[in-house]
Amino acid sequence: MKKRDIISEILSKRKRLSNRNDVYEHADKRLTSLIYTYFHLQPLSREHKNIKSELIRYFAVGFVSCLEGYYRAIIKELIDHGPPFRDNAPRLDELKLDIRTLTQLHDKKVSIGEMISHLLKISSFDDIQKHMSTLLGCDYFSKLKTKTVVGNKVYGEFHPRAYATLNDIFADRHVACHELNPRLKWTFKRAVEQWRVASHTIEANEGILKDYRLRNMLKETANKANSADAKGRATD
Repeated sequence: MKKRDIISEILSKRKRLSNRNDVYEHADKRLTSLIYTYFHLQPLSREHKNIKSELIRYFAVGFVSCLEGYYRAIIKELIDHGPPFRDNAPRLDELKLDIRTLTQLHDKKVSIGEMISHLLKISSFDDIQKHMSTLLGCDYFSKLKTKTVVGNKVYGEFHPRAYATLNDIFADRHVACHELNPRLKWTFKRAVEQWRVASHTIEANEGILKDYRLRNMLKETANKANSADAKGRATD
């Protein structure tokens, strides 16, 4: 089996991503687009039943894209920000690196945070809970539950089944992508609930970053990294 070229994977992914820096803005815009898609699909008549049932199963794919992309970016920014998050990073015990990859980091202008966030497994919300708890040095979801969303609602009270719903999103995405004729029935009610929880989870995480006084500093770290990357592209 051919060995993974991790640096090439990261550089290829970087080229596909937008140069705009605000990861929360990206996630919020994508989630807003998804709910507008729901508004267009939901009123379709019964004769469009097959179209509706086919398209609705892919909502979870979009939600996972938002959650995974957002959290990978946050993990990268936390580690690149420095202590204490970089100090906690070695406890993310899934990483398997070879010397060749490590020696390429400087030459290819790939950051430690970029490499680690790329390699971490995120196939469920359990994975996100574990990674964020490790980096922040706390029980991440317990802290998440205390944050306010949509103005003044406490996340944990507003979404008492949030943890299960988040894992359902990842499970639904797996089924939609990998199973031909599943018995699972997707409904608009399920999709809207998953959208609410995904959107408010990201909003609540932004509240945690503000508590740590990290939001502006993380933006600054990301801006510097993107500026350096843009200069690198210009000289290539």
